[in-house]
Amino acid sequence: YKVIIEQSLKTQNRSNGIIIKNDLALVLTAIPEKNWSEEKWLETSSIVQNYLPKSTHKLYHSLLSNSIQGYHLIRSQKIEKQTLFQISSQIEFLFRPWMDSLKNKWEERYKHENFPSKILFREDYISTHDPEKAVYDLHQSTKLGEKIALFSISKTESDATLIQAITHDKAFQLSKWVTALTSFGLSPISQRVYRFSVDEKIISKTEFFFETFQNNSRLYDRLKDALLYTIVGKLSSDTLSGLILKTDLDANGIYFIKSIRDYCLQTNPSFNKSDFNEILLQYPEFCSELWNYFYNKFYEGKIKNGDELKKLSDSAKTLREDEVLNSMRTTVLAILRTNFFGTNFNENFKEAIGLDRESIAYKIDSSIPISLPNPKPFREIFAYSSWYQGIHLRGGPVARGGLRFSDRPSDFRTEILSLMKTQMVKNTVIVPVGSKGGFVLTKNQFLQDEIPMVNAYKAYIRSLLSLTDNRKGTGTIPFASKKGPFAYDELDPYLVVAADKGTAQLSDTANEISINYNYWLGDAFASGGSRGYSHKEYGITAKGALVTADRHLRNLDIDYLVEPITVAGIGDLGGDVFGNGLLNSKAYKLVAAFNHKHIFLDPNPDPKKSFEERKRLFFGKTSGWDSYNPKLISEGGGVFNRTEKSIKLSPQIKEALGIEEDHLSGPALITAILKSPVDLLYNGGIGTYIKSKEEDNTKVGDPSNNEVRINGNEVRAKVISEGGNLGLTQLGRIEYDLNGGRIYTDALDNSAGVDLSDHEVNLKIFFRYLIDSGKLKDDKKRDEKLKQIAFEVCDSVLLDNALQSLAIEVDYLESIKKGWDNFTQTSKYLIDKKLLNPFTEKIPLNNQSWVELQEKSKGIPRPILCVLLSYTKMDLYSEAISENLFKIDEFPEMYLDYFPKTLIKNYNKELFNHPLKAEILNTQIVNFYINLMGIGGLFLLSNGQTQEGKMKTFKSIIEFLYSIRVDKILKEIAGLREKTIESENMKVISEIRERVYLKWGSSKTIDLQGSKLVSYISKESKLTIESL
Repeated sequence: YKVIIEQSLKTQNRSNGIIIKNDLALVLTAIPEKNWSEEKWLETSSIVQNYLPKSTHKLYHSLLSNSIQGYHLIRSQKIEKQTLFQISSQIEFLFRPWMDSLKNKWEERYKHENFPSKILFREDYISTHDPEKAVYDLHQSTKLGEKIALFSISKTESDATLIQAITHDKAFQLSKWVTALTSFGLSPISQRVYRFSVDEKIISKTEFFFETFQNNSRLYDRLKDALLYTIVGKLSSDTLSGLILKTDLDANGIYFIKSIRDYCLQTNPSFNKSDFNEILLQYPEFCSELWNYFYNKFYEGKIKNGDELKKLSDSAKTLREDEVLNSMRTTVLAILRTNFFGTNFNENFKEAIGLDRESIAYKIDSSIPISLPNPKPFREIFAYSSWYQGIHLRGGPVARGGLRFSDRPSDFRTEILSLMKTQMVKNTVIVPVGSKGGFVLTKNQFLQDEIPMVNAYKAYIRSLLSLTDNRKGTGTIPFASKKGPFAYDELDPYLVVAADKGTAQLSDTANEISINYNYWLGDAFASGGSRGYSHKEYGITAKGALVTADRHLRNLDIDYLVEPITVAGIGDLGGDVFGNGLLNSKAYKLVAAFNHKHIFLDPNPDPKKSFEERKRLFFGKTSGWDSYNPKLISEGGGVFNRTEKSIKLSPQIKEALGIEEDHLSGPALITAILKSPVDLLYNGGIGTYIKSKEEDNTKVGDPSNNEVRINGNEVRAKVISEGGNLGLTQLGRIEYDLNGGRIYTDALDNSAGVDLSDHEVNLKIFFRYLIDSGKLKDDKKRDEKLKQIAFEVCDSVLLDNALQSLAIEVDYLESIKKGWDNFTQTSKYLIDKKLLNPFTEKIPLNNQSWVELQEKSKGIPRPILCVLLSYTKMDLYSEAISENLFKIDEFPEMYLDYFPKTLIKNYNKELFNHPLKAEILNTQIVNFYINLMGIGGLFLLSNGQTQEGKMKTFKSIIEFLYSIRVDKILKEIAGLREKTIESENMKVISEIRERVYLKWGSSKTIDLQGSKLVSYISKESKLTIESL
């Protein structure tokens, strides 16, 4: 061969390719010596084979002065010179410097794009990547931008499946990538990581090798999308992602299934994620059909009948599987609205879908999902993303309640449901029924930064509003349209929220979002903002709690505004409820108090001086007990840290607290305060401090106070006032009452706060109507008017507390004098209707339970009466509003009485155009009737009556009582605060009830002769009462 080559070179002009004869040719290549590699030289055989597959050839090379001369002697049929040139060119290219080859490849492929100016490849990358592969990686890195990763999926020559990812190195953690891949059911056989830099940014390239899987139903593309959404933290990472290998679901389909699963996990404490995932992965066809049903209904606007879903869920093999599948199925069937495919609020339908949205939300008919516990709300909205979840539960179409930041991610719906139930009870005095909302942050290891709580709150608010209809003038702007989005319920434009735990300062934030959405309520959406009634400024919650405490004290022949009373308190003076409460009387002798840090003891305070010091702290910059002027504390008192191991007690403290110990630890001293023999124990703080002896201390739900909590039968205070929520368990209240204490419930005591907020919202709604109709200039004028009528509104709110506490006291008196039958029958009626749950509300379940209770008490404990009173109002309101029983033109004055007299004087006609006039009227009537007739008033209507008869009787009674304005008389009596006539008040109300029971037309009259009440009520009211 050497001879042939040398002869050929001598006889022919030197060139890259020499044809010796038809089937023999020579290829020459000059290779710079510095680029020479024996290994590469051997690789050149494959180049020849690529161009001339049926050829045979021999390789030879020789050393020249500065280069290596390479020869390929090739034998093949029909050799063309052009082919030889191409072979030579490829061989030369192989021996070029790697970077030169890379640039050449870039020019070939991306000639319209600039080659990156600063690039650096490490040796391990260069040795394993030819420029052909490298140019692709380099180009991908320039396209990365702000994205976290770019993926490719392919098959290798060895029939494995390769997933490659190009990422910013700072965002790369191998363990997280493996976690993500494993969540899809993919376990890498091996992986390799390479790094290179582009424009001074380090790029990681990761290669994961798997046993081969086919690209069926566009699996590679679906998997690439789902992986990317997982890595960026939008799609949560867990084993349910494995559905992508078992179905034709894409990333949004997986997202949907996970969101429904996470909702179901909140509905039943026995459910857990691993069970759900395992079962759903066993039924991939069911999961696909869930998505198809949802997609058709809310993307296409076509409702499938659900038979296929039912058939697939019925294929479950075990009870647990059946429970899981039917929980998922019925939840999807219950969805009425969703923003999954977009809305028409500030966007176009289908503009942003599923994972490309900030969060998704479903509006659910709560009567349908089989896994929901009682009580079942009217509707609920579930907001979902990979970083937060939220729920909003409503007791009716017009409902109101606070939104809280929950710290219970595993069961926050259970927490919110319990609070909604309490809100339903509390809201019986106001227009909307109860609602409650809450949200949690969920852990997501793929998110780089911790999400601030306020961001979740904003996303949650936007989700709620995105599913709500709007109003303009007297018309409604629906969420739905013919082309989508689609809704499968009635128009539902009323959504009002309030602050709660963790969101106290966010009402303005919520209202700003409402205004940006052009939501019709504007800044009435979230009450208590900077342009609303400040509860702290007006002290409304504390004043309301003390109105009810005042009734207790008057019945004990004490006027707390004049006569010094001893008080123990929970809270600190900077707080709204505690601070305002302790400024409500100058006669208080605050002997002891504590908050989360300190214990305050003042065994014999000077009422006047201590009032001024409390006032200073309330309005000052510092308000902790450690800021209290020690010179104003009486002998033997002081301020102590509640964590102290041992506190020496003075004789004065021992006497004030009624204890004998010389030393107590901080927690033991708090327990002593809770047991102290004071006139009033005032709760204006946070925490649950009193339970029943029958309750397990560790299961009360407030572990931080387990060490200090006492039983109801250990409380020696004469009266407990609950300005704060959940200070006692319901069984603790009942136990305290059975031992002679006087107490209502937190729902009754502190209802003035929610009452004021509701007035604020309804007044803002009315003022919006005036502005829109040109009868009021703007919001600035509105704010002026709100301030002008504020004290009128507060007086109306406080009267509600007086009316409800009066109703309870009359019921208590009648349970002693007339027996318990009316009450037990009403309770049975509410339980049979499944409105009242006796277990959660701690109401006697049956006759035997009532008999056992009656053996302990002459009268029905007031906390039980409070619960029954609220549920009685709930039942009656629900039926009256649903049947449109009362018309505005039939009871105009009762309707107008809801509003301040200033408004009635200036806008009498306009007030009848209020959007919520029906709800306001029915609230007024139901509250009047039950406050007058008590719990037995429901029994009077329902005993042996059909529903039609019940409503007919109700309307007849109201028409009669309204005709002689008994509602005004009731308010007049309830508003009297003269301790000498408390018993007279109750006697008169009881007599009025008796006349109604006797069919109104009885010839009997109420004898007011000699009654002290005559001196306190108007002549007109006296005559009306006697006419009964």
